[in-house]
Amino acid sequence: MISNPVKHFISSQREESFTHEGGSTLYHFSPHDNNLTQSMSCNVVFFANSEEHGLDILKRMLQFSIDCTAKYMAHINETQGVHWEEFSERAENKLHEYKSYIDAINAGKVKLKLAPMNQFYKVGWADNDTM
Repeated sequence: MISNPVKHFISSQREESFTHEGGSTLYHFSPHDNNLTQSMSCNVVFFANSEEHGLDILKRMLQFSIDCTAKYMAHINETQGVHWEEFSERAENKLHEYKSYIDAINAGKVKLKLAPMNQFYKVGWADNDTM
């Protein structure tokens, strides 16, 4: 679920937040269902007023994630702490993933689905950067 705000670490002690305006309808974005990946990663549900509005929110959230990931990569490459190569590689993979989703949205290849409202959603830890 896209928490509100979305938070990303940009260093070991700093994080930045993105707050979106929400809306009246619950939508679901699945990269797997949109044929963007074979995995079930990055499934999100969030409120928006229309599918177009939802795609705009999703795109802005992904761009925010790209910007924060770039800042995080700069920090870990500068400090080169414990396991920095592993963290750098993981962050680079996330950058590629987020950019590919934005490209697919811009190309009109992404559709949001209405999320069911007659159930409970278990959110393990929505207020983080693991989307």
